[in-house]
Amino acid sequence: MKKVVYDYSKKYNKYTEEFKKDKAYVDANYVSSGSMWADGFKSIKENYNNLVEEARSVATEETKVIFKSITEKLNKKIAEGVAPGVVAELELLKTTKVTKDDIDAYLQKYYNNYLVCKVLKELAEKKEIQAEVLTLTDQMELLEDLKNQVIEFYRIYSGPSKSYKCELILNGNIIDNIDSQLKVFVVRYGIEV
Repeated sequence: MKKVVYDYSKKYNKYTEEFKKDKAYVDANYVSSGSMWADGFKSIKENYNNLVEEARSVATEETKVIFKSITEKLNKKIAEGVAPGVVAELELLKTTKVTKDDIDAYLQKYYNNYLVCKVLKELAEKKEIQAEVLTLTDQMELLEDLKNQVIEFYRIYSGPSKSYKCELILNGNIIDNIDSQLKVFVVRYGIEV
């Protein structure tokens, strides 16, 4: 993901520098109020806008493909079934008095089975026990938020150090934080991303 963001910003910066050089050439060689200057400026501005829009479109599509792939893999893993013996064990847990230690022990035992962890989390909530389980819904919300922030970055990026929000995406830890959470999630549940 970060590579797509960096590649877009590099292309944008390159196109901006080329535009500035071309504009300086037009400014130096034509009278600024003349029709030749206006035609030259219009031409380089259209070319610049087309290049930036193409780079933005490519980056946006690459971002969507990355997120779609991750989402599909997460959904596929989550849809895996649970062994019958595990189902019986979970049903027994629902009918007995469980403690936080019990829930934690079962979470540790079934740490790589998303569905079991989700059932254990729901059981813990019903019994008012604090259990820390990142659900697929939580992860999908984080991913959707990141995707939206990155696509917004492509829309508003206007060069280095122009926007605090863009700098956070480009040089901050927004992508790293969500990427770390995703890695923990996929490693925990054995998902190949």
